[in-house]
Amino acid sequence: MSKLYKWYKKDLIRQLFALKREIKEEMFSDEQMLMQEHYIYALEDMIVLNKFEVGLLDKYPYLLLTDKMLKKTIDDVVKNWSTKHQKDVIKTSTNKILQQDDEDFFTLLNPRITIDEQILLIKNEFSKTPELKKAHYKLFNPNNHFLKITKTFGKDAFWLVKNNGYVSNKNNNTIIDFSCLCHEVGHYDELITTNGAIDKKIIMHDKIKLNNYTEVYSIFYELISAFILYDNGYINDYQASLLLSHIKDENTYNIEYFLLAMDYSNHKNTDVNLIRFIPNKLSDLSMYYYSYIIAEKLFKEYLNDKEKAFYHLNYLIKNITPNNEKKVLKYCDIDLYNFDNKTISIKKSKR
Repeated sequence: MSKLYKWYKKDLIRQLFALKREIKEEMFSDEQMLMQEHYIYALEDMIVLNKFEVGLLDKYPYLLLTDKMLKKTIDDVVKNWSTKHQKDVIKTSTNKILQQDDEDFFTLLNPRITIDEQILLIKNEFSKTPELKKAHYKLFNPNNHFLKITKTFGKDAFWLVKNNGYVSNKNNNTIIDFSCLCHEVGHYDELITTNGAIDKKIIMHDKIKLNNYTEVYSIFYELISAFILYDNGYINDYQASLLLSHIKDENTYNIEYFLLAMDYSNHKNTDVNLIRFIPNKLSDLSMYYYSYIIAEKLFKEYLNDKEKAFYHLNYLIKNITPNNEKKVLKYCDIDLYNFDNKTISIKKSKR
């Protein structure tokens, strides 16, 4: 079935040339031009996807920077890509969040779930409005070529091109793959429900300090995937706990390097050369970590009141700005200074 889900590259190339032609022939505002350029970059990325191996500098973005450039880059990311509130939350929450669990990850690879079953579960859980039902029909109709599923070489990602969302998912019918597919569908549903609010604020209005909210929607869906699998009998409560721990570790991994970067930016004596060897951008580390701790709060609410959790999620994404985040988070009942070490219990949730 996964062979049916692939992009139509000729159409991607056609769209790319059409966008470039529009730039030459039409008058765009500065904000509109930024979005046009974003769409072009997305199409170019999709067209070359899978043709080339990931390069060394793509994997280790700071490896070959001079000492001066490395320190300048660190300082820029810490100061310009996160608000003071976000940095405070990251710093104060890590001893509660980074509780590593000695769990058997490979246990998660045993339960099998076909692509058809995965799509049906996603539709049953997330197609809650006429708008989303229509959007999911569009995404999961292989004739539309918005979804690409590969079993070998590929990656999990989402691209925004004008009013369309494109999803890529590497899927070998495991519950981890289902969780990753839910993550990318989260990005797609965010586009449908909020009109891509966060991305447009960042791209069109230079609100880059909202970068740390970029993954909230998708990680929320990722966490819900554990509930879906448990509720439909694919995994037991122990496996659900393993999956939730795996999702946490994947999204909070290496955050200590961002803490190191913050120490350097605050003029503390730190060895920033360690940052050369991280296989991530510092802005990505903070983005996934901060988005995760918000998504976890929403997921705990979801286990008791789905509608309220989704209302808070959408209100947050539509209304958040770098200047009002404390007020909006409070309205959404999200307290980022209050964490406990208790494992989320799906088994005891109300359904």
